[in-house]
Amino acid sequence: MSSALLLFDEINQKGFEGDLVLNGFADFIRNLLVCRDEKAAILLEVVESFRERYVETAKKTSPALLISALNILSQAELNYKGARNKRLHVEMALIKLCYLQQALELTAGDGGLSKKKIAETARPVSFRNLQPLSFTEPKKARAVLS
Repeated sequence: MSSALLLFDEINQKGFEGDLVLNGFADFIRNLLVCRDEKAAILLEVVESFRERYVETAKKTSPALLISALNILSQAELNYKGARNKRLHVEMALIKLCYLQQALELTAGDGGLSKKKIAETARPVSFRNLQPLSFTEPKKARAVLS
């Protein structure tokens, strides 16, 4: 984790803003995700030697990791403009990315799900289906809120 933060500090010191770092990293992850299928690698606008390296790296990287990383970077990029402490905002995204593999392994270990199954069955929460909380005993609820 410290090496990622130090690298970002070095990049930031050279005058690159955090949103460019997030965007560049997201493009890199997107390219890896596209290269999971070698036929789709033609969609990359890079020199041939880079395309080959992307394909090789993509084969070694799980789709769950790539999709989750892209999600973290996309959210960070979307919220960057409104962040008060932009440096901290980027650093938090980097910290999440550093621990992402561990988080996927912990999630995969819970209930015996494989990473592949997690990526395939992941669905957003439907807030319409959530039931509002109701207090069965209003007097106790008021006492707790007081």
